[in-house]
Amino acid sequence: MMMQNNIGQPKICIACGTQYPSKVVPEYCTICKEDRQYIPPEEGQKWATHNQLLKAHSNRILKVKDRIYELKMVPSFAIG
Repeated sequence: MMMQNNIGQPKICIACGTQYPSKVVPEYCTICKEDRQYIPPEEGQKWATHNQLLKAHSNRILKVKDRIYELKMVPSFAIG
């Protein structure tokens, strides 16, 4: 599902969810490059686009109490 290149579409880091404009996607996500973050070495840095996420994920809205709602992406994505 996650592809390295979709020309013209912003890229989203699948590890942390940070979005980068399509013209300035770094080799590694700036957030994930931080020592406290973890990118599995066998998988390496991966990117997705909004269109790819729309095909495989959906947003769920659950009313918890009056005027309190839970927003959740299903299945979970990035940090979760």
